[in-house]
Amino acid sequence: MNLAEFPRPARAPEPLVDAKAIAELLGLSVPHICKLALLKKIPAYPIPPRTGERSTWRFRMSEVEAWLAARKSGEARRSR
Repeated sequence: MNLAEFPRPARAPEPLVDAKAIAELLGLSVPHICKLALLKKIPAYPIPPRTGERSTWRFRMSEVEAWLAARKSGEARRSR
């Protein structure tokens, strides 16, 4: 079997961004974003630590934007 016979994904997966990018998007601090991720309040992917380092979080921008839109639409419904 050669490489051309293997199925290819329809498109490349969306890259993951760090907590700093999400903090800038939402206007929050990096520690606050990490706390939201730890509490599973925001869609996030834990990245295991390397030796001597802390674990970290990565995010898909589209998932965070969808999460934010859902929160905003929920707030709009509650305020009526």
